[in-house]
Amino acid sequence: MTPTGAAPGAAGSTADWRHARRYRRDDPADRQVLDALDQQLSGLCLLDTPVWVFDAERCQCLWANPGGLAVWRAASVADLQARDVASTQSDAVYALLNDYLGRVDSGETIAVWVTLDPRGTTRRFYQSHHVVQLLDGRKVLLIEAREEPPAEELLAFAANHTLTLGLYDFEGRLLSGNPAFTQLARSGLLGDLGALLPEGEAFRRWPAIITEQSKLVFEAELPTERGQRRFLCELRRVLADTRAPRALLTLYDLTEQRVAEAEQAKDAAVAATEAKSQFLAHMSHEIRTPLHAIIGFSHLCLQTRLDDQQRDYVTKTQRAARGLLGVVNDILDFSKIEAGAMTLESVPFELAGTVAQVDTVIGHLARAKGLHFAFHVGADVPPVLVGDALRLGQVLLNLAGNAVKFTHAGAVMLSASLAGRVEDHLEVEFRVRDTGIGLTSEQLGRIMQPFSQADTSTARRYGGTGLGLAISRRLVGRMGGELTVETVAGVGSTFRFTARFLQGVAGATPVVQTWVEPSPEVLERLRGRRVLVAEDNDFNQQLISELLASLGMDTTVVGDGLLALERLTRESFDLVLLDVQMPHRDGYETVAQIRATPAFAHLPVIAMTANVTPQDRNRCLDAGMNDVLPKPVDPGDLARTLARWMSPATGDQSPLGRVAADGTPANPDTLPPAIDLSVLRDLLHGNEERVVWFTNRFLASANATLEEIAEAGPDLSETGRLAHRLKSAASSAGAHTLAAVCHALETAARGGETEQAVALMAQLPALVQRIADAIARGQK
Repeated sequence: MTPTGAAPGAAGSTADWRHARRYRRDDPADRQVLDALDQQLSGLCLLDTPVWVFDAERCQCLWANPGGLAVWRAASVADLQARDVASTQSDAVYALLNDYLGRVDSGETIAVWVTLDPRGTTRRFYQSHHVVQLLDGRKVLLIEAREEPPAEELLAFAANHTLTLGLYDFEGRLLSGNPAFTQLARSGLLGDLGALLPEGEAFRRWPAIITEQSKLVFEAELPTERGQRRFLCELRRVLADTRAPRALLTLYDLTEQRVAEAEQAKDAAVAATEAKSQFLAHMSHEIRTPLHAIIGFSHLCLQTRLDDQQRDYVTKTQRAARGLLGVVNDILDFSKIEAGAMTLESVPFELAGTVAQVDTVIGHLARAKGLHFAFHVGADVPPVLVGDALRLGQVLLNLAGNAVKFTHAGAVMLSASLAGRVEDHLEVEFRVRDTGIGLTSEQLGRIMQPFSQADTSTARRYGGTGLGLAISRRLVGRMGGELTVETVAGVGSTFRFTARFLQGVAGATPVVQTWVEPSPEVLERLRGRRVLVAEDNDFNQQLISELLASLGMDTTVVGDGLLALERLTRESFDLVLLDVQMPHRDGYETVAQIRATPAFAHLPVIAMTANVTPQDRNRCLDAGMNDVLPKPVDPGDLARTLARWMSPATGDQSPLGRVAADGTPANPDTLPPAIDLSVLRDLLHGNEERVVWFTNRFLASANATLEEIAEAGPDLSETGRLAHRLKSAASSAGAHTLAAVCHALETAARGGETEQAVALMAQLPALVQRIADAIARGQK
C-alpha cells in the first residue's frame, strides 16, 4: 500500500508526475489501448449513474459513460481524454488517487461521499472505486458515483471512513456509528437524534423532510476531547436494508473554518478601514488645496499695509481657514486612530509650558466672553515629563475649548496633579471644570461617540464635527488613561482624565511646542537662490511665488512635470519644488526622470502635497524626493525645509550639488558639512539629548550597513537595496552628501554599471568617517 502524501508510479516523484506521458489517440499503440477499454466497458453506458475511468498514475481521464461525461462536462470520450487534468490537479489529490489505486488493488473497499454537479445541478454521490487492467497491462481506477450506496456497503463505509458517521432509525434511536462517531456519542448528546436537532417545525418533522428532500442541514456544539467544537450536521435518508429506512448523520468539524472565517472578517474590516482612510486622505487633499491658497494669501496680505478694518477682515478669514484645517485634521486623526496608525512620541517636555499654551490659545477667548480662565499645575508634578506633548495639548485644547464654548458665565479652570505611579510611569490627572450648560444623562451617553453631539441644536448653535471628544477619548486611552465626565445640566461639567508619562531626565532640554520664525541664518541661506516650482493650480502658483519672493528667492513657475523637465535642461536651479498631483506628468514620474538624468540626478527635490498620511510621505521619499512639505504650506516650515537643502556658503548650489554626476565627491576641503544637525534639531524640536542619541544611532547603523555592502560584493541587486536603505537614513539625519553618493550607487547598481558602483562604494567609508568626526566634535 502506498502511503498517503507520496506520489508513486512510473513518473517517480511529485516533481515529474505532471509531465508524465499521457495516452494520445493519434498514437496507434495508445489508440489500441483506448479502443480496447471502450469495448470492455461499453455495457456501462446503459447505467444512469456516472462512471468514469481515471489513470491515477498519469493523471488522465481515459473513459466515461454518458453520466460520467456530464460530471466532467465533456462533449465526448475523445474530448475527455484530451483534457489537461494534471495542470489543475493538486499534489494531495494526485497522491490520494494513487493511494486508492494501491489499496483497491490489494482488495480493500474504498468509498467516499463527494459532491458533484452533473448538468449544472449540485448533488451528493457515494463514490466507489474498482481496478481495471488496460490492454498494455497497466492498472487504472474505475469510479462509480451513486446517490445511495447498496446496503452491504453502507455499514462497511460507516465502519472505516474518516468522516464522523452515525446510523439512526426513524424513531431517532442511534443504531451504530463509525469509531469517530462512537467516541463523540460518549458525551450522551448523540444517542437521541431528537435531542440533537434544533427547535422548529422542520426539525420536528425530520423523517418526512428527509424522505421528501435530499437532506436536512443544521449546526451543533458538541463536547470533545479537544474541548467544545462546532459541527455541521447533515441528515440523509438511506436504504440500509429492505425492511426499514435509516437516517445517516454526517458530522463535519467546522471549528477551524469558523476561526478562519473570523480572521477573514477581520481582514475585510481592516481593508474597509484602509479604504475609508484612503477616501478621507483624498478628500483631505481636495480640501487642503484651496486652504493652502486661503491661508497663504491671507498671511501675505497681513504683511502689507492694511487699515484696521481690512486687517480685522483678513485676520478673521485666516482664523476661519485654520479652523477648517482643524476640522480636516480631526477627521484624519480619527481615521488614523481607527486604523491603528496613530503613533505617540516619547520626548521630554515641560508640562507647565503645555498647559500655558492652552491659556495662550483659549484664554483670550474666555476673557472676551467675561469668563474667569485659570490653570494650575500641582507642585508634586515633575517639571519635565517624557511623552507626547502634542497629543496631550490636543486633548487639553479640545476640552478647554468645549468648556469655553458652552459656558456663558462663571469660570473655566484647568488643573494637573500627580495621581500616583504605575511601575516606572507617573500617572498625572487632568481636570477641566466649567460652569456651563452641563449635560443630561441622555446627552452624556452620546457625546463621546464619533460624529455625535449633545443634540441637533448644538450643531447649529455651536458648530463642530462631533469628533473632538471621540478623538480625545481614544488619545487618552493610548496614553494609558481614561476620559470621564461628571456633569449636572444647567450647572456645569468636569472632564477628568489620567495619562501616563516617564519622568524627565534632569538637565534634558524640554520640547518647545511653539511656532518659530525662520532665523536670520536660514533667511541668509535662502537669499538669491533659484527655485523651480512645478504646480498646476493658478492660485497656488501665485502663492508659492510670493512666499518664496518674501524669502528673497528667485522663482520660476511651470504648470506640470513635463515643463519642469524641459526647463531643467535649459537653466540651472538650486532646488525644485514639485507638486505631487499634476496633469501630463505627475510628481512621481517627474522625479523619476530627474533622478535618471546624470546632469541633475542629485538636485534637491521637495514634494508639495495635500496628501499628508505617513504612507504618502514614504511614497514621495521612495520615489526620489528629498523632503516633503504638506499643504497648506506653513511659511516658517517652508523656509526651514528649503534651507535644510541649501549649503551655507553663498553661491554653492546645494549640499547635493557638490557631488559629481557620477557620484564622486568633490575636493574634501570644499565639501559642505558632513552632517547638518539642524535637520534632526528641527525634527526633534530642539531636544539636544535626543539629537545626540539619534546621531549615534545613525552612525552605528551606517557602519553596519557599510559592512553589509562589503559582504554583498558583486551582488549588485543587494548592493542597490542596501544603498537605498542607507540613503533614506542619511537623508533623515541630515547627511546629505552621503545620501547623494548612496543614491548614485543605488542607480548604478540597478543599472548594472559594475565599474561605477565599485568606484562609489570606495567613497563610502571616508564619508561615514567624516560624519563620525563631525558628530564627535559636536558632542564636545
